[in-house]
Amino acid sequence: MTDVTVSMGIPGVGEIRPGTHICALYSGPAERDSLLFPFLREGIRKGDTCLCLIDDAEPGSVRDGSSGSRTAGGRGTSSSSTSTERLRSTFNPGGSRSST
Repeated sequence: MTDVTVSMGIPGVGEIRPGTHICALYSGPAERDSLLFPFLREGIRKGDTCLCLIDDAEPGSVRDGSSGSRTAGGRGTSSSSTSTERLRSTFNPGGSRSST
């Protein structure tokens, strides 16, 4: 078995094995962004598929912060490898995950 590790992209955080589950606790938007943006940038840089579901920030601002591109209206954005959407838009009122 190969001992493969990948960079988290977050300064001060070492490499992890693929499939590792991560829980990041933060206090406020600045701390959230200091964890989230480098993590997403590293995934984008590596060509990984990145899915960010978030409700406490505009999806467009997350996309801008993680890739440097500009988006219109703060709506959910996507590229071939990245999608940023509001968490609540991905679930049906009954609580089950939407298929779209």
